[in-house]
Amino acid sequence: MSAKPMSQTVSYTARAIDSVADIVDALNISSSATINYGSIKLGGGTSLIRESTVNESDINFIVSVKVTNEVPVSFGHMEFRPIPGLNPDHFPAVYGDSFIAGFLEGGEFSAIISIKVDDKSKISRVKLAAEVQLLPRSLMQPFSSSALLDKDKEDIWKDTEISISASWDLSTVITAANEFPSQVLRHSQKISAILMNYNSLRSFHETNAKADKPYIVLDYRLCDLYTADLLGAFMAYKVLWKKISKMMKDPDRYEAKEPSDDIPDPIKCDLTSLNAARTECRKGMTIILEETKLLATKPEIGSIKLDGTMREPPYLFPGELEARLPVCKSDIDKFNCGSSSPSSGETLAENSYVAHASRSFSRARKVEPSLPSVGRGFYSVDGNAHQNDTRPAS
Repeated sequence: MSAKPMSQTVSYTARAIDSVADIVDALNISSSATINYGSIKLGGGTSLIRESTVNESDINFIVSVKVTNEVPVSFGHMEFRPIPGLNPDHFPAVYGDSFIAGFLEGGEFSAIISIKVDDKSKISRVKLAAEVQLLPRSLMQPFSSSALLDKDKEDIWKDTEISISASWDLSTVITAANEFPSQVLRHSQKISAILMNYNSLRSFHETNAKADKPYIVLDYRLCDLYTADLLGAFMAYKVLWKKISKMMKDPDRYEAKEPSDDIPDPIKCDLTSLNAARTECRKGMTIILEETKLLATKPEIGSIKLDGTMREPPYLFPGELEARLPVCKSDIDKFNCGSSSPSSGETLAENSYVAHASRSFSRARKVEPSLPSVGRGFYSVDGNAHQNDTRPAS
Protein backbone atom coordinates (compact mmCIF):
# COMPACT_ATOMS: atom_id res chain seq x y z
CA MET A 1 0.00 0.00 0.00
CA SER A 2 1.52 3.33 -1.05
CA ALA A 3 1.90 6.13 1.48
CA LYS A 4 -0.49 9.05 1.30
CA PRO A 5 1.15 12.07 -0.38
CA MET A 6 2.06 14.78 2.11
CA SER A 7 0.07 18.00 1.79
CA GLN A 8 1.87 21.32 1.85
CA THR A 9 0.84 24.87 2.58
CA VAL A 10 3.00 27.36 0.67
CA SER A 11 2.99 31.07 1.51
CA TYR A 12 4.90 33.46 -0.74
CA THR A 13 5.63 37.09 0.16
CA ALA A 14 7.58 39.73 -1.75
CA ARG A 15 7.13 43.29 -0.57
CA ALA A 16 8.96 46.54 -0.10
CA ILE A 17 10.13 47.38 3.40
CA ASP A 18 10.87 50.77 4.91
CA SER A 19 12.98 49.91 7.94
CA VAL A 20 14.77 47.21 9.88
CA ALA A 21 11.70 46.92 12.13
CA ASP A 22 9.69 45.77 9.09
CA ILE A 23 12.16 42.90 8.61
CA VAL A 24 11.76 41.85 12.23
CA ASP A 25 7.99 41.76 11.76
CA ALA A 26 8.13 39.94 8.42
CA LEU A 27 10.49 37.23 9.70
CA ASN A 28 8.55 36.79 12.96
CA ILE A 29 11.53 37.68 15.14
CA SER A 30 11.03 38.86 18.70
CA SER A 31 11.23 42.66 18.98
CA SER A 32 12.29 42.37 22.63
CA ALA A 33 15.11 39.97 21.78
CA THR A 34 16.30 42.29 19.00
CA ILE A 35 16.44 45.21 21.43
CA ASN A 36 18.32 43.15 24.03
CA TYR A 37 20.87 41.97 21.46
CA GLY A 38 21.17 45.45 19.97
CA SER A 39 20.71 44.07 16.44
CA ILE A 40 18.77 41.42 14.53
CA LYS A 41 20.24 38.12 15.67
CA LEU A 42 19.18 34.50 15.67
CA GLY A 43 20.36 31.49 17.63
CA GLY A 44 24.09 31.30 18.28
CA GLY A 45 24.46 35.08 18.34
CA THR A 46 24.98 35.57 14.61
CA SER A 47 23.64 38.63 12.81
CA LEU A 48 20.85 38.09 10.33
CA ILE A 49 21.38 41.17 8.16
CA ARG A 50 23.56 44.23 7.79
CA GLU A 51 21.40 46.97 9.27
CA SER A 52 23.59 49.67 7.73
CA THR A 53 22.95 48.23 4.25
CA VAL A 54 19.18 48.44 4.75
CA ASN A 55 19.29 51.92 6.28
CA GLU A 56 21.55 53.35 3.57
CA SER A 57 19.73 51.79 0.60
CA ASP A 58 17.02 53.60 -1.34
CA ILE A 59 14.89 50.50 -1.94
CA ASN A 60 14.57 47.35 0.15
CA PHE A 61 12.60 44.19 -0.56
CA ILE A 62 12.07 41.03 1.43
CA VAL A 63 11.32 37.79 -0.40
CA SER A 64 9.96 35.00 1.76
CA VAL A 65 8.66 31.51 0.99
CA LYS A 66 7.24 29.53 3.91
CA VAL A 67 6.33 25.89 3.40
CA THR A 68 4.45 23.96 6.09
CA ASN A 69 3.96 20.21 5.83
CA GLU A 70 0.73 18.88 7.29
CA VAL A 71 1.97 16.67 10.13
CA PRO A 72 -0.62 15.62 12.75
CA VAL A 73 0.17 16.63 16.33
CA SER A 74 -1.58 15.02 19.32
CA PHE A 75 -2.27 17.14 22.40
CA GLY A 76 -4.26 14.60 24.44
CA HIS A 77 -1.38 13.23 26.51
CA MET A 78 -0.16 16.56 27.92
CA GLU A 79 -0.45 17.19 31.65
CA PHE A 80 0.73 20.01 33.89
CA ARG A 81 3.17 18.87 36.58
CA PRO A 82 3.71 21.50 39.31
CA ILE A 83 6.98 21.80 41.21
CA PRO A 84 6.36 21.07 44.90
CA GLY A 85 6.92 24.10 47.10
CA LEU A 86 7.20 26.57 44.21
CA ASN A 87 6.20 30.10 45.23
CA PRO A 88 3.28 31.12 42.96
CA ASP A 89 4.91 34.54 42.51
CA HIS A 90 7.85 32.81 40.81
CA PHE A 91 5.66 30.92 38.33
CA PRO A 92 6.23 33.32 35.36
CA ALA A 93 10.01 33.18 35.80
CA VAL A 94 10.09 29.37 36.03
CA TYR A 95 7.34 28.30 33.64
CA GLY A 96 6.79 31.32 31.38
CA ASP A 97 3.38 31.86 29.79
CA SER A 98 3.29 28.79 27.52
CA PHE A 99 4.93 25.47 26.75
CA ILE A 100 6.11 23.67 23.62
CA ALA A 101 3.41 21.23 22.52
CA GLY A 102 5.03 20.18 19.26
CA PHE A 103 6.73 21.47 16.14
CA LEU A 104 5.70 22.56 12.67
CA GLU A 105 7.71 20.91 9.93
CA GLY A 106 8.62 22.41 6.59
CA GLY A 107 11.05 25.12 5.59
CA GLU A 108 11.48 28.88 5.39
CA PHE A 109 13.38 30.78 2.71
CA SER A 110 14.04 34.50 3.13
CA ALA A 111 16.19 37.00 1.26
CA ILE A 112 16.71 40.71 1.86
CA ILE A 113 17.30 42.63 -1.38
CA SER A 114 18.67 46.15 -0.95
CA ILE A 115 19.12 48.55 -3.88
CA LYS A 116 21.07 51.80 -3.78
CA VAL A 117 20.41 54.19 -6.68
CA ASP A 118 22.94 56.91 -7.48
CA ASP A 119 20.49 58.87 -9.65
CA LYS A 120 17.69 59.60 -7.18
CA SER A 121 15.31 60.56 -9.98
CA LYS A 122 15.27 56.89 -11.05
CA ILE A 123 14.23 55.45 -7.69
CA SER A 124 10.56 54.98 -8.59
CA ARG A 125 11.45 53.37 -11.95
CA VAL A 126 13.97 51.01 -10.38
CA LYS A 127 11.49 50.07 -7.66
CA LEU A 128 8.81 49.33 -10.25
CA ALA A 129 11.21 47.18 -12.30
CA ALA A 130 12.19 45.22 -9.20
CA GLU A 131 8.54 44.73 -8.21
CA VAL A 132 7.74 43.32 -11.65
CA GLN A 133 10.66 40.90 -11.40
CA LEU A 134 9.55 39.77 -7.92
CA LEU A 135 5.84 39.30 -8.67
CA PRO A 136 4.49 35.90 -7.55
CA ARG A 137 3.82 34.88 -11.15
CA SER A 138 7.47 35.61 -11.92
CA LEU A 139 8.75 33.44 -9.10
CA MET A 140 6.30 30.56 -9.31
CA GLN A 141 7.37 29.62 -12.81
CA PRO A 142 10.68 28.57 -14.42
CA PHE A 143 13.12 31.44 -14.40
CA SER A 144 13.96 33.04 -17.72
CA SER A 145 17.54 34.25 -17.64
CA SER A 146 17.16 36.08 -20.94
CA ALA A 147 14.39 38.24 -19.49
CA LEU A 148 16.62 39.37 -16.65
CA LEU A 149 19.55 39.97 -18.96
CA ASP A 150 17.36 42.20 -21.10
CA LYS A 151 16.39 44.15 -18.01
CA ASP A 152 20.00 44.44 -16.93
CA LYS A 153 20.92 45.94 -20.32
CA GLU A 154 18.38 48.68 -19.89
CA ASP A 155 19.47 52.06 -18.66
CA ILE A 156 17.25 51.70 -15.60
CA TRP A 157 19.73 49.35 -13.89
CA LYS A 158 22.74 51.57 -14.60
CA ASP A 159 24.49 53.11 -11.58
CA THR A 160 22.67 50.92 -9.07
CA GLU A 161 24.13 48.75 -6.33
CA ILE A 162 22.21 45.64 -5.28
CA SER A 163 22.97 43.79 -2.05
CA ILE A 164 21.34 40.42 -1.30
CA SER A 165 21.46 38.55 2.03
CA ALA A 166 22.99 35.47 0.39
CA SER A 167 25.92 34.73 -1.90
CA TRP A 168 23.76 34.98 -5.02
CA ASP A 169 22.51 37.33 -7.67
CA LEU A 170 18.84 38.16 -8.26
CA SER A 171 18.29 35.32 -10.74
CA THR A 172 19.54 32.76 -8.20
CA VAL A 173 17.13 34.09 -5.57
CA ILE A 174 14.21 33.66 -7.98
CA THR A 175 15.30 30.16 -8.98
CA ALA A 176 15.75 29.13 -5.34
CA ALA A 177 12.32 30.46 -4.35
CA ASN A 178 10.77 28.58 -7.27
CA GLU A 179 12.37 25.26 -6.29
CA PHE A 180 12.02 25.66 -2.54
CA PRO A 181 8.68 23.82 -1.92
CA SER A 182 9.84 20.68 -3.75
CA GLN A 183 13.15 20.76 -1.88
CA VAL A 184 11.31 21.04 1.45
CA LEU A 185 9.18 18.02 0.55
CA ARG A 186 12.38 15.95 0.45
CA HIS A 187 14.28 17.66 3.27
CA SER A 188 11.77 19.09 5.75
CA GLN A 189 12.90 20.52 9.08
CA LYS A 190 11.27 21.65 12.30
CA ILE A 191 10.68 25.30 11.53
CA SER A 192 8.81 26.56 14.59
CA ALA A 193 7.45 25.43 17.92
CA ILE A 194 3.74 25.05 18.60
CA LEU A 195 3.18 27.05 21.80
CA MET A 196 0.19 26.35 24.05
CA ASN A 197 -0.93 28.43 27.00
CA TYR A 198 -1.07 26.70 30.36
CA ASN A 199 -4.69 27.81 30.69
CA SER A 200 -5.56 25.37 27.88
CA LEU A 201 -4.74 22.38 30.13
CA ARG A 202 -7.41 20.88 32.36
CA SER A 203 -4.73 19.62 34.76
CA PHE A 204 -3.44 23.19 35.23
CA HIS A 205 -6.85 24.38 36.41
CA GLU A 206 -7.19 21.30 38.65
CA THR A 207 -3.87 22.21 40.29
CA ASN A 208 -4.97 25.80 40.82
CA ALA A 209 -8.29 24.69 42.31
CA LYS A 210 -6.45 22.78 45.04
CA ALA A 211 -3.88 25.50 45.77
CA ASP A 212 -4.22 28.19 48.43
CA LYS A 213 -2.71 30.71 46.01
CA PRO A 214 -3.19 29.91 42.31
CA TYR A 215 -0.57 30.27 39.61
CA ILE A 216 -1.09 33.36 37.43
CA VAL A 217 -0.22 33.14 33.72
CA LEU A 218 0.90 36.52 32.38
CA ASP A 219 -0.69 37.71 29.14
CA TYR A 220 1.88 39.03 26.64
CA ARG A 221 -0.45 39.28 23.66
CA LEU A 222 -0.92 43.03 23.97
CA CYS A 223 2.85 43.62 24.16
CA ASP A 224 3.47 42.97 20.47
CA LEU A 225 2.46 46.44 19.25
CA TYR A 226 4.26 48.18 22.10
CA THR A 227 7.51 46.25 21.64
CA ALA A 228 7.32 46.94 17.89
CA ASP A 229 7.19 50.68 18.68
CA LEU A 230 10.09 50.27 21.09
CA LEU A 231 12.12 48.46 18.44
CA GLY A 232 11.45 51.17 15.86
CA ALA A 233 12.65 53.85 18.28
CA PHE A 234 15.67 51.76 19.30
CA MET A 235 16.81 51.29 15.70
CA ALA A 236 16.21 54.99 14.96
CA TYR A 237 18.43 55.94 17.90
CA LYS A 238 21.08 53.52 16.66
CA VAL A 239 21.08 55.14 13.21
CA LEU A 240 21.26 58.63 14.78
CA TRP A 241 24.19 57.58 16.97
CA LYS A 242 26.16 56.52 13.88
CA LYS A 243 25.13 59.69 12.04
CA ILE A 244 26.30 61.94 14.86
CA SER A 245 29.55 59.98 15.19
CA LYS A 246 30.17 60.67 11.50
CA MET A 247 29.54 64.39 12.06
CA MET A 248 32.07 64.44 14.89
CA LYS A 249 34.79 63.13 12.57
CA ASP A 250 34.40 66.11 10.21
CA PRO A 251 32.31 68.87 11.87
CA ASP A 252 33.53 71.55 9.44
CA ARG A 253 31.39 69.96 6.71
CA TYR A 254 28.20 70.72 8.68
CA GLU A 255 26.42 73.79 9.99
CA ALA A 256 23.76 74.31 12.65
CA LYS A 257 20.19 75.04 11.62
CA GLU A 258 18.68 78.46 12.15
CA PRO A 259 16.32 78.67 15.16
CA SER A 260 12.63 78.63 14.21
CA ASP A 261 9.22 78.07 15.74
CA ASP A 262 9.43 74.37 14.93
CA ILE A 263 13.08 74.02 16.02
CA PRO A 264 13.77 76.64 18.72
CA ASP A 265 16.95 74.95 20.01
CA PRO A 266 18.99 73.45 17.14
CA ILE A 267 22.12 71.54 18.09
CA LYS A 268 25.34 73.47 17.55
CA CYS A 269 28.00 72.04 15.28
CA ASP A 270 30.77 71.69 17.85
CA LEU A 271 32.18 68.55 19.42
CA THR A 272 30.70 69.26 22.85
CA SER A 273 27.16 69.72 21.53
CA LEU A 274 27.41 66.76 19.16
CA ASN A 275 28.75 64.52 21.93
CA ALA A 276 25.84 65.57 24.16
CA ALA A 277 23.43 64.63 21.35
CA ARG A 278 25.14 61.27 20.96
CA THR A 279 24.80 60.74 24.71
CA GLU A 280 21.05 61.36 24.33
CA CYS A 281 20.96 58.52 21.81
CA ARG A 282 22.66 56.15 24.24
CA LYS A 283 20.32 57.29 26.98
CA GLY A 284 17.30 56.62 24.80
CA MET A 285 18.53 53.13 23.86
CA THR A 286 19.22 52.32 27.53
CA ILE A 287 15.73 53.45 28.58
CA ILE A 288 14.16 51.31 25.85
CA LEU A 289 16.23 48.30 26.92
CA GLU A 290 15.07 48.70 30.53
CA GLU A 291 11.47 49.08 29.33
CA THR A 292 11.61 45.71 27.56
CA LYS A 293 12.93 44.08 30.73
CA LEU A 294 10.04 45.62 32.67
CA LEU A 295 7.56 44.18 30.16
CA ALA A 296 8.76 40.66 30.99
CA THR A 297 7.32 40.95 34.51
CA LYS A 298 4.64 43.60 33.93
CA PRO A 299 3.17 43.07 30.44
CA GLU A 300 0.11 45.12 31.39
CA ILE A 301 2.07 48.36 30.90
CA GLY A 302 1.83 47.76 27.15
CA SER A 303 -1.98 47.76 27.16
CA ILE A 304 -4.63 50.44 27.51
CA LYS A 305 -5.31 51.73 31.03
CA LEU A 306 -8.74 51.63 32.63
CA ASP A 307 -9.26 55.33 31.85
CA GLY A 308 -8.63 54.66 28.14
CA THR A 309 -5.17 56.22 27.99
CA MET A 310 -1.93 54.60 26.88
CA ARG A 311 1.41 54.57 28.65
CA GLU A 312 3.57 57.44 27.44
CA PRO A 313 6.97 56.32 26.12
CA PRO A 314 9.61 57.13 28.76
CA TYR A 315 12.10 58.34 26.13
CA LEU A 316 12.47 61.27 23.75
CA PHE A 317 11.06 60.64 20.29
CA PRO A 318 14.11 60.08 18.01
CA GLY A 319 12.61 62.29 15.29
CA GLU A 320 12.73 65.29 17.62
CA LEU A 321 16.46 64.85 18.14
CA GLU A 322 17.08 64.26 14.44
CA ALA A 323 15.26 67.47 13.50
CA ARG A 324 17.68 69.48 15.67
CA LEU A 325 20.87 68.03 14.14
CA PRO A 326 23.20 70.11 11.93
CA VAL A 327 22.94 69.85 8.16
CA CYS A 328 25.53 69.74 5.36
CA LYS A 329 26.84 73.12 4.24
CA SER A 330 26.66 72.67 0.46
CA ASP A 331 24.98 70.52 -2.17
CA ILE A 332 28.32 68.85 -2.93
CA ASP A 333 28.76 67.93 0.72
CA LYS A 334 25.17 66.68 0.92
CA PHE A 335 26.07 63.81 -1.40
CA ASN A 336 29.17 62.96 0.63
CA CYS A 337 27.34 63.36 3.96
CA GLY A 338 24.71 60.86 2.91
CA SER A 339 27.11 58.26 1.55
CA SER A 340 29.16 55.77 3.47
CA SER A 341 32.12 53.72 2.50
CA PRO A 342 31.76 49.95 2.24
CA SER A 343 32.86 47.75 5.09
CA SER A 344 36.32 46.25 5.11
CA GLY A 345 36.67 43.60 2.47
CA GLU A 346 33.43 44.64 0.75
CA THR A 347 33.45 45.97 -2.81
CA LEU A 348 30.54 47.70 -4.46
CA ALA A 349 30.72 47.86 -8.24
CA GLU A 350 28.28 49.04 -10.87
CA ASN A 351 25.50 46.50 -11.41
CA SER A 352 27.10 44.12 -8.93
CA TYR A 353 25.50 41.81 -6.41
CA VAL A 354 27.10 41.94 -2.98
CA ALA A 355 26.75 38.98 -0.63
CA HIS A 356 25.79 39.45 2.99
CA ALA A 357 25.24 35.90 4.19
CA SER A 358 22.42 35.47 6.69
CA ARG A 359 22.88 32.57 9.02
CA SER A 360 21.93 31.07 12.35
CA PHE A 361 22.89 27.69 13.77
CA SER A 362 25.10 25.84 11.30
CA ARG A 363 23.79 22.38 10.62
CA ALA A 364 25.96 19.76 8.91
CA ARG A 365 24.19 17.77 6.25
CA LYS A 366 25.07 15.75 3.17
CA VAL A 367 24.40 17.71 0.00
CA GLU A 368 25.03 17.35 -3.69
CA PRO A 369 27.96 19.62 -4.58
CA SER A 370 26.35 21.15 -7.67
CA LEU A 371 22.95 21.94 -6.18
CA PRO A 372 21.85 24.37 -3.46
CA SER A 373 20.88 22.66 -0.22
CA VAL A 374 17.84 23.44 1.91
CA GLY A 375 18.22 24.52 5.50
CA ARG A 376 15.56 25.88 7.81
CA GLY A 377 15.90 29.36 6.40
CA PHE A 378 18.22 29.75 3.45
CA TYR A 379 19.66 27.79 0.56
CA SER A 380 23.41 27.43 0.68
CA VAL A 381 25.66 26.77 -2.28
CA ASP A 382 28.60 25.72 -0.09
CA GLY A 383 26.82 22.90 1.68
CA ASN A 384 26.09 24.66 4.97
CA ALA A 385 22.39 24.81 5.78
CA HIS A 386 21.25 27.69 7.92
CA GLN A 387 18.13 27.71 10.03
CA ASN A 388 15.77 30.38 11.23
CA ASP A 389 14.73 30.98 14.81
CA THR A 390 11.19 31.49 15.97
CA ARG A 391 9.63 34.14 18.14
CA PRO A 392 9.47 33.31 21.84
CA ALA A 393 6.22 33.39 23.72
CA SER A 394 6.81 36.88 25.04
